[in-house]
Amino acid sequence: MTYIQVDPTLLSSVGDQLTNSVKVLEEIKSSSAPLKALVDNCGHPTFHGTACEFIERWTHGVSCLGQDAQTLGRLLTSSGNVYIDTETRIADAATQMASNLGGGGS
Repeated sequence: MTYIQVDPTLLSSVGDQLTNSVKVLEEIKSSSAPLKALVDNCGHPTFHGTACEFIERWTHGVSCLGQDAQTLGRLLTSSGNVYIDTETRIADAATQMASNLGGGGS
């Protein structure tokens, strides 16, 4: 039988890091306007059109990655927190049960 082992602290940490990476993606996305400004003076209409289309698609892709990363990060962090909460409750219940069993005979 195979059991899945999860490190809840690591899971939560990865979720936090992924969520924080969205800030970097937002910075990258905001650089599309200066890039378009550079392309505006390139001098060749075909190159200009192609470069602008690339920048628009690239910005859209970065936006999608940001949304997905934010969602995945939130879910991973939440999952890690649920594992931690569950383990804490189980440990507390076991401690209470051991205390009741040990203290009941005195």
